[in-house]
Formats: sequence, structure tokens, C-alpha cells
Amino acid sequence: MDRYNRIVTLAPSINDILIALGVQDKIVGTIDPCPFPELQNCFNLGSFSEPNLDLIKLQKPDLILGIEGIHTLYLDSFYEITESVLLFAPKNLQNILEDIELLASLTGVKNKVDLLISELRGKVKFVKDKYRRKKLRSFFLVSPDPLFIPPTSSYQYEAILAAGGEPFSIKSENSWVQISIMDVLEFDPEIIFSCGGRINLDKKYFKRCKGCKIINPACQRNVNDIKGWNFWSQTTAARKGHIYGLNCEDICYPSPSIFNGIEYMAKLIWEAN
Repeated sequence: MDRYNRIVTLAPSINDILIALGVQDKIVGTIDPCPFPELQNCFNLGSFSEPNLDLIKLQKPDLILGIEGIHTLYLDSFYEITESVLLFAPKNLQNILEDIELLASLTGVKNKVDLLISELRGKVKFVKDKYRRKKLRSFFLVSPDPLFIPPTSSYQYEAILAAGGEPFSIKSENSWVQISIMDVLEFDPEIIFSCGGRINLDKKYFKRCKGCKIINPACQRNVNDIKGWNFWSQTTAARKGHIYGLNCEDICYPSPSIFNGIEYMAKLIWEAN
């Protein structure tokens, strides 16, 4: 018998894992926006940063899944709804695989997980074997002001390494570390991956999420404009035109999708060599 059958998910990365395991039918509610067509009819429980506790309670979940940090604030309230709450905080690719194995166990599909894990490990090996070139200094641009980057203890850092990049290296126990534009110029990236969608490929802007009030959000960024930004135009990446957009799932989802992102980044690094 499956252990949990009424699951509330509060992060798209968790949805990605459960869909990959084939147990999306166990999800009774999730956050908006939800990019997965498999869950378009799922009950809307608010936003990633502000889940609606009343709506979550109405779904009578037997398991609530969220992300440590952003959802820790709601932990006591979650436990008032159900005794089973799990917040994820993966630090590296191995942690992501372990989280997938755990969710497979909790949803009664341990028999499926070995094949999935093997496929994901195979993607990393494929990249290592196929795209053997000199590592390029690689910079992951989230927001230009203020400038934050993932530290060496993050899965995003490891993903860029696995793709054949040499990411900006800074140690910290925090999820993100603030740096200056002068740090970037000293590092002089040879390739820049910009958060905000693969806009450089289709030259279309992504639709804003409902209710978004952010000024110049990353999803509306045209990566070609970065070449002309103050200071950024001085980088090797800008001079050579090696600036590329990444979708959220390519590098920020601690889920199966990040392994596809590794392959995508590896191809770009290989072509930029």
C-alpha cells in the first residue's frame, strides 16, 4: 500500500520529481504558477513564497512538501494541518538524487526509481564523455543589482562544473552570496548564463506570472541587451557574444530537469571553446 496519497507540493521542483516518478495523480494541490501541463487542473494553493494555509487545509493532505528556508516560516502551521511535513534543502547533485529516492519511497514507487537515477547519472557521464574541451570561466547571472551568485556548496555551482564550466568560486554556507561588478570584471567570464529563459534562441519574451510586481524581472530580460550593460560589455563573454539564457528548470530546479540543463550548458560551453 502506498504510504502517502494526498500530497501538497509548494515548489515546482518537487512537482518535477513526482511527475518523473509517475505519481502526479497523488498531488491534490500546488502553487501558482505551475508550468507543468500534467497539473493544470490541480488546486491552486497560492504562490511559492506565500502559500495559502486555509486552502492547503481544505485539501486534507497527508503530506506537505516544501523548500527549507522559504517555507520554514510556515512549519508550525503545516504541522497543525498534517503530521507529515518535509522541507528539502539539497546542496549538491547527489542530494538531489537522494531526495528523488526518498520521494519514491514515500509514494510507493521504489521499483521505478533505480531506472530514473540511472538515466540521470547517465546524462552526466554522457556530457563528460562527449563534451571534452577546455573549461571556460562561467558566470551565472541572476540579478545585476544587487549581484548574487550561488556558492561552491550549492547544486547550481556543481551543475556548471559538471557541464564543463569553471564557475566563479566563493565559499559560504548561505544559499546565495552577494558580490560586486568589480569582482565580475576581475573574474572576466568567458561565458555568461543568464537567468530568465532561453530568450536568445527564440527572441520572445516570457509572459509575466499573474500578480507579478517585480521591476524588470528576469523572465522579461533579453540576454542580447546584457552586452551593452555598463561594465558587462567589458567581459570576454560579451565581446565574443557568449551570453545565453537559462530557463529556471535548467539550473534552479533541484530535480531531474537540472540534469537536462547540464547537458544544455555543456553544449554551449563546447561550442564557445
